[in-house]
Amino acid sequence: MAHVADLPGCYATAGDPWVALQALLPAIPAYWAWLRRHGAPAPGPAGLGEVSLGVIESVQSDTPGPRALFEYEVAPLSRQAVAGCLERLTYTRRDLLDLVGNLPAGMLAPGPAQTVGGILAHLAATEQAYTHLLGPPAREKTLAAPLDRLADVRAAAVQQISSLADDDYGRIFLHAGERWNVRKLLRRMLEHERAHTAQIAGLLGVTLAAAGAVDLQVCG
Repeated sequence: MAHVADLPGCYATAGDPWVALQALLPAIPAYWAWLRRHGAPAPGPAGLGEVSLGVIESVQSDTPGPRALFEYEVAPLSRQAVAGCLERLTYTRRDLLDLVGNLPAGMLAPGPAQTVGGILAHLAATEQAYTHLLGPPAREKTLAAPLDRLADVRAAAVQQISSLADDDYGRIFLHAGERWNVRKLLRRMLEHERAHTAQIAGLLGVTLAAAGAVDLQVCG
């Protein structure tokens, strides 16, 4: 799994590290296009000519790639950087809701892992687990409706991350032997929701760019 240090949530996966690195060449302009689609400033397609790829860190581990805490992530985040990541999380959530917001309730209900409802339940549970690593949230409800639960878990996560002291943005903590900090947590939240939104788009047979213009009820 290859990550772009300057673009949180931009990554590529492959069985071979070199193949994953090369896969970043299309992943980077796709990420820029995603930012532009949400009204954020980003280079245009010609910007890829200015990109050169190189490895700044390689982690050899028996655990999956997302679990690594890279050394470049050890430096504490500024509040501005945290706000930027939280803003991009609003983009990932908008993409997700564009896909599922008009689906029948039956498709949203929790179910097997490879169904829309199963993926939504997994997203909520995982994001809740991520932010619980920072400590018990100040607010959190138990809601049954899948989209309501997603919204509440996200609101609790944003409140918890935003209310941290500056020193906490650089704190490294262990959970089950795995190193974490806020930078890694935000990266994982972005990667996780982007990956599963793409998975849902595949299940529905739509492209993410066109999702907002498609009546997804016909897919139910």
